[in-house]
Amino acid sequence: EESGIYWHEYGVQVLRRANLDGTGVVDFITNIYNVWYMASDATDLYVGAINDGIYKVAKNSTPPLDGNALPYFYDIPGDGPAALSLDATNVYFSTGDPSGTFPVTNAGILRMAKDKSSQNNIASSTTLVYDIVSSGGFAYWVEEGTLQQDFTDGAVRRIQLNNPGAQIQTYAQNQRHPVSVAVDGDWLYWLNAGWTNLPGSVVRVKL
Repeated sequence: EESGIYWHEYGVQVLRRANLDGTGVVDFITNIYNVWYMASDATDLYVGAINDGIYKVAKNSTPPLDGNALPYFYDIPGDGPAALSLDATNVYFSTGDPSGTFPVTNAGILRMAKDKSSQNNIASSTTLVYDIVSSGGFAYWVEEGTLQQDFTDGAVRRIQLNNPGAQIQTYAQNQRHPVSVAVDGDWLYWLNAGWTNLPGSVVRVKL
């Protein structure tokens, strides 16, 4: 059960924490830049910073922590992570092109044990992977598509975990800038953010 609220204030480069009722606001981490994603379990907070890496911070740490002094949980080459999620034992995240190319043309999808005892490259994508979740022995993710196609060529995909010979399965193509994915029972949901004059949408399909 979550015991606090965490958020990043971009302008002052501070990650703050509060009680669930909004009281007790503290500067939990200072000097932390470009935070896009956070995920937490009972004991730790995982923070993903674009163009930087992933940090793992114990929730019972005494604030404020200095972001400049935090060790990496994983130092990501290139742009990333643009996706970050957890299950009971692993961290799932995406990377960007190690050359720093933008828009991203070579994104990796990785799984690392929370204790760092193992690391697996799950799959790859030619566009930015915006979200990834694991459920029922599969990893599901959304790819935003390309700027050249006005982000109307996004995709929703999955792959079976713990199967070295597994192939990527595609649930949907030609999506309008998908940015979020979730699994609930027998249903797969994703959010299309849209782009320019194109509307967004929420889509679901049976697994």
